[in-house]
Amino acid sequence: MISFFNAGPENATLPIYIWGAIRRGVSPEINAIATLMIGAVLIAAILSLLFNRQKQH
Repeated sequence: MISFFNAGPENATLPIYIWGAIRRGVSPEINAIATLMIGAVLIAAILSLLFNRQKQH
């Protein structure tokens, strides 16, 4: 809901773009975006784990 309020009349936020693309059928672009997002979250989680381990020692 917040994405609809934040998007201007000619702009689309990433969630709105993905929602519209999924309704038409999942394209390779959506798969690539999802892969990049999952990769970024995994890297952030691993870095957080490593930094927390260093602080404990």
